[in-house]
Amino acid sequence: MKTVGQIDRMDQIPGLKMLGCKEALICTELRSQEGGLKEELLPDLLQSLHGEGIEGKLLFDRRVQEKDWAKVLPFLENIPVPLRVMDLGLARELDRRGLSFELDLQIGHLNYRSVEVWLEKLRGVKRICFNPQIPRRQLLPFLETLSVESECLGFGPIAMYHTPRPLLEWSGSGKSTHIKSEEMGSGSFVMKESLWGSTLYYNKTLSLLPHLSELEDAGLSCFRIDLRWLVQEELELVKKGVQERVDIRDEFPQPLLHGFYGENKSDSLFAKIGGRRSDMDRVVLGEVLDGRGRDLLVRSLGEGWDAGISVFCEDGKGRSHSFVFEGGEDLDGKALEQPGRGKLFKLKASRKFPVGTFLYGQKSPEG
Repeated sequence: MKTVGQIDRMDQIPGLKMLGCKEALICTELRSQEGGLKEELLPDLLQSLHGEGIEGKLLFDRRVQEKDWAKVLPFLENIPVPLRVMDLGLARELDRRGLSFELDLQIGHLNYRSVEVWLEKLRGVKRICFNPQIPRRQLLPFLETLSVESECLGFGPIAMYHTPRPLLEWSGSGKSTHIKSEEMGSGSFVMKESLWGSTLYYNKTLSLLPHLSELEDAGLSCFRIDLRWLVQEELELVKKGVQERVDIRDEFPQPLLHGFYGENKSDSLFAKIGGRRSDMDRVVLGEVLDGRGRDLLVRSLGEGWDAGISVFCEDGKGRSHSFVFEGGEDLDGKALEQPGRGKLFKLKASRKFPVGTFLYGQKSPEG
């Protein structure tokens, strides 16, 4: 299992060497939605990484708007290093050109099936980067089945929310701020702004250091450490956690989320986590592929779609939501009362649901 370091400055290279990183994932000002290194400094950074025997890869995780394609296409003609992309339209373009790339599915894609769909569609994918919210009970068995390399965030900040709106610029808070409130729980939530919008981070840093052996045994290819915010004292502790594969939360100066984010948001002891029932214990009707407000694009996974049935799902906090299915429309706008298995169709739900949400027709016998 390789260690990958995520960086956005030249002075973070010694940290890569300290942690034994074989690869560096580079965030730049023009390609990463969270901002980063100025584009003109990239050649010098790549040369320095090459001199240290570290492979550089470029993170291109911002969404490409229709008006920006004219600027992006020339870049694809002469890509300096391997790319990691999040925008599925950009991934399709790379795939069409016969180029290999890494696919970042850290936003949405909350279950293994939503990952499988894109591996079936895109043949150029060489590595999948998972959403840290995928529950452990799904992630570990799924790693054994993959035909491509896999990677997950093992230590670093979790980007909870990104908007193209310049929220901090409007509020006059500068380019970075800490948000505290009684409603949002303990600790402070960092918000940062870049050319591409504002990003809100979880109030604890994710640490899967105690689970390195478990992840490696399950078949994880790469374990990523985000160095962008780490100071020297913290780097030393992370190095200890990587080498000894131990939990460093008692020594680390900032609060750590010391377990799988999808199962451990309450930060309870890992051994006492109460696993939620598997999706396979329920009758799955479909999966949300996209949406705009209450209008959802759904892929049918079953035959149980009947007008008037109650459809329910669960959000990341285990809260149930339900609505009545009153029929849908196919992609040509024709009415559908009983979408068949595999059918893509549109429906109106009771609220907005994130990409990757499973929709169920009934609860399991135990539920």
